[in-house]
Amino acid sequence: MVTTFTTSPSLDDIITTAELKNHLRVDVSDDDALIGAFRDAAISFVQQITGRVLCDVDGVVYIDSFRPVTLDNGPVNSITSIQYLDYNNSIQTLPANNYFVDIAGPHARIRFHDVPDLYDYALNRVIINCNVGHAENAIPKPMIHAVRLLVGHMYENRAAAEIRTVSEIPFGIHSLLSPFRIFS
Repeated sequence: MVTTFTTSPSLDDIITTAELKNHLRVDVSDDDALIGAFRDAAISFVQQITGRVLCDVDGVVYIDSFRPVTLDNGPVNSITSIQYLDYNNSIQTLPANNYFVDIAGPHARIRFHDVPDLYDYALNRVIINCNVGHAENAIPKPMIHAVRLLVGHMYENRAAAEIRTVSEIPFGIHSLLSPFRIFS
């Protein structure tokens, strides 16, 4: 399964540099670009650890066949269409009555029935178009706080290791994110 995102949110919709500067107690604008870069990395880390997307985006999931599938990223807001490569290697849209979708839980699940033949000589023959991610006003607060803690950690520890001490990502971040992890 391969997932790509076709739209990208403004990361300011998740947490702004100004909010992070307030958390860090930084009053000057000299480090705004640095704090923004740390924010981007922290959001990416949180999304990677949890399997959740922190802001509403459109995505495309590619699978090889019409088999039952559980999507890796969530929450899934909707499945907008499912396309496939037919036996002539042309893209077709699968009728909505040929599949069942469950987006109620943390895992979006899709089951197919009465499906057509696929083109034999290709991979990624089934294309699932979807909308995933938390709405801006519905991002779980512990996930936002984990972003704050990560940015604070990166801001204070700008080197991979210091000669006198080695600093590791705070354990509290994993505790904050653990309830939100999506396991396949």
